[in-house]
Amino acid sequence: MDILEILEFAAVQSPRYVRNFNTAFDELVACLERFPKYAPVAYKNARKTIMEKLPFLVYYTIDDANLEITVHAVFHHSRNPDILKRRIT
Repeated sequence: MDILEILEFAAVQSPRYVRNFNTAFDELVACLERFPKYAPVAYKNARKTIMEKLPFLVYYTIDDANLEITVHAVFHHSRNPDILKRRIT
């Protein structure tokens, strides 16, 4: 849901920003596929990283057994990180 909200807001402000967001997110996902544990654990088992050149934090978990990465939150760094406590169990 976070990504859709970001893109809907950004589309009104700047289509170029949407392209930049998509590119940065795609690059981050590619990096996580290669090096899933590069980001530090921030809360419980969730890791936190920042999107390149954008003020968005990405919180994700790794399921080693199934070789899956789950993104739990993508939100502006100025938002309250306590939101994560409801999303990450």
